[in-house]
Amino acid sequence: MVEQHCMSLHNFDGTATITETTPGVYIDLNGQQLTSQQVREVVTPHDFTVANALVGRSLAKPWRRGVAIALDGVLIALLTSGSFLFLLPVAAYLAYRCHLQHNNRRRNIVIAFALLSLFLLPLMPGETDERSDYNIKEGVLITTSAIALTSTECNAECADKQLENISEQLRGSKLTDDEINSMITDLLEDSILTPAEQTVALNKAMSNIKQHRQQAAQQATDKLIQTTTQSEADTSWWQKLAQSDHSVLKWLQGILTDLGIGFGWAVVYFTVFISWNGGQTLGKACMAIKVVQLNNTPLTLWQAFGRQGGYSAGFATGLLGFIQIYWDPNRQAIQDKVADTLVLKISTENKY
Repeated sequence: MVEQHCMSLHNFDGTATITETTPGVYIDLNGQQLTSQQVREVVTPHDFTVANALVGRSLAKPWRRGVAIALDGVLIALLTSGSFLFLLPVAAYLAYRCHLQHNNRRRNIVIAFALLSLFLLPLMPGETDERSDYNIKEGVLITTSAIALTSTECNAECADKQLENISEQLRGSKLTDDEINSMITDLLEDSILTPAEQTVALNKAMSNIKQHRQQAAQQATDKLIQTTTQSEADTSWWQKLAQSDHSVLKWLQGILTDLGIGFGWAVVYFTVFISWNGGQTLGKACMAIKVVQLNNTPLTLWQAFGRQGGYSAGFATGLLGFIQIYWDPNRQAIQDKVADTLVLKISTENKY
């Protein structure tokens, strides 16, 4: 019986029709509801009209949306730093909001995620931030020593001291020996040293740098040999997974990258908050605006995930996808078009 009904869907005449009674629910000409399989096999109408409950509501102005996304961007940058100072308050807020909605399952998921992060984040390397701080200090020290070296009061003894400071910073840099030689030569030419003193100082500084680099290279070689000969029994399964170029995690990450989907804090933040926090990120909550679907139903995680993907499309269109909120009748940006959503101002009652 189901098979015959399914076949009839493929043989509609000009008078046949399918009607969407409620979002996602379709009936045919005989008043019979289509199954999920039948809906996927034939063309069905989709109600893109705005729900009556939303008609007349005040739309969020572009400046409010701009400030909200800027606040969200700052928050995402702070979350990316991996600091509990920012992660735990955000997780606590979301867990509290889920508790107010009497959704204990979502609340428990957020709490479990926060506790898991409590153990995982300290294990994540902080080399990037440390290296950045080192580069800043390195630049300040080199500049200070260079100014002192080229002053009119810096004699040969002073020059040796300043060159020692400069050499200490440059020997660990990515500059070649020739580039360092040229840099120090230029500094010495601006000093008050005689040509003979300049030559002695240059040779001493370069000898110091080359000797240090040779020692560093030897230490790196010894460390590499020690790491290579280390028994696999001493390596945990997590380390093997992280170091492997063929792990499932890196395979999935590669697929997401190929699809243009950057899985990170931005994806998690926009997806979870829009779906679980009543259409509001923290930035939108501060600006008293929220995201709603055209049919006025809550966004699922998958729908919120699709909407955040629209941000990538907005950048791909040269920001035109964002700017269109200035002329679109319902101020829909490209991410709103993708997910059939609107952004409303919620601090006032209906405008009309």
